[in-house]
Amino acid sequence: MPGQKIIRHEIHGQQIRPVGAVNNRTPVGRGDVLVFVPPAGSVSGSVTFDASSPFGGNSISYPATVTVPQSAAAGVYVYSCLAVGADGVALSSAGGGEVEVGNS
Repeated sequence: MPGQKIIRHEIHGQQIRPVGAVNNRTPVGRGDVLVFVPPAGSVSGSVTFDASSPFGGNSISYPATVTVPQSAAAGVYVYSCLAVGADGVALSSAGGGEVEVGNS
């Protein structure tokens, strides 16, 4: 049964990482609703999938709610994060997280 996964990002030093993900990976299923939440204090930003994306487009602006399509191929989708703070300073993390679409 599809569910909702909140992927909240935090700033760790100079890196942006998903909270609570094991090795930065969030397992999801087809039909799941994903909510990408930017780091606290950021005023803008995005999640950009490094190669392919299960969502059709490679870039998603924060905050974002997307549904994993039933047609999404099983696999690991690596993404990079960008967040801009109220002070205008941008932080980015290549390979900041991963979404793993299961076979179910």
